[in-house]
Amino acid sequence: MAWDWGPTFGAFIGAGIPAALTYAALRADARQRRHARQWEDADVVADVQALLSDIDPMRRTINLDPVEGAETARWEDLDARTKDVSRRLLRLGAGHPSHRVRTLAQRLAVEVLNAATATKWVVSDMLKGRDGNYMEVAQRDHETANATALELKAAVESAGNPPGAARWWFFHDGPRT
Repeated sequence: MAWDWGPTFGAFIGAGIPAALTYAALRADARQRRHARQWEDADVVADVQALLSDIDPMRRTINLDPVEGAETARWEDLDARTKDVSRRLLRLGAGHPSHRVRTLAQRLAVEVLNAATATKWVVSDMLKGRDGNYMEVAQRDHETANATALELKAAVESAGNPPGAARWWFFHDGPRT
């Protein structure tokens, strides 16, 4: 007796179409989660870059306000922002799925604190008329933090779009590059 292959092929096709659609939906959901995470991470990176711009030692010393109490008030705000950004970086460094992002975020949390502290010392010395060697240290710390922030930005972009993911034409969500 000959085997009738029609029902067998029908069963495979009947099971294959829902399986392929379920797979596509799961991939789309994972992609949406990665993009949502990337937006949250980008917010942290943007805050770091804004803070680094505000605590740039050259910028802070050029815009130094010699009126008593003015720099103290300004540094209260900058200290609060520095602590907030550092805490957010530590959180990113503790819970991000990408090892590279975790490593860079943890390193940057320390570097931001170092850059802010060194800049604060430069401002303090200038207000007191002292000529310390803190400007070189502050610039070096700031440049180091800035370089790490750029690395973190690239790592966050990469983590949101992992390389090497299989991209078949029927699962792809945009033009092929």
